[in-house]
Amino acid sequence: MKPPGIVQPTTATLSKYGLSAESWAIIGESQGWTCPCGRVPGTGRFNIDHEHVRGWKAMAPVDRRRYVRGLVCWTCNMFTLAKGTTSERLRRLADYLDAYADSKMNHHDAGPGRWDERGSNMKDVG
Repeated sequence: MKPPGIVQPTTATLSKYGLSAESWAIIGESQGWTCPCGRVPGTGRFNIDHEHVRGWKAMAPVDRRRYVRGLVCWTCNMFTLAKGTTSERLRRLADYLDAYADSKMNHHDAGPGRWDERGSNMKDVG
């Protein structure tokens, strides 16, 4: 059952993805009505996340339904799962952020970043 404050998409939006109100609610319930990326309830409005595949626009809605991955909050939809995002790209992003966090811990005297004033990588400096 849909909790109060959760906004169901219009019938037109649901049909675009080959979903019914019932199938949309089943997805939301299976996720605990939270965004699976950020693990937060969000604003109550969920975007229908789908794999970006060739021929999407020409597909019948019943075929599009096969590519629906879940419901995500607007922020994750726009900034985390933007068109073309892959699990490999997100792993590289996590590595990038981890490397920055490590460099902050290893170079307290070098300031918050890992670059010196000349743009040299502080890891290379020592």
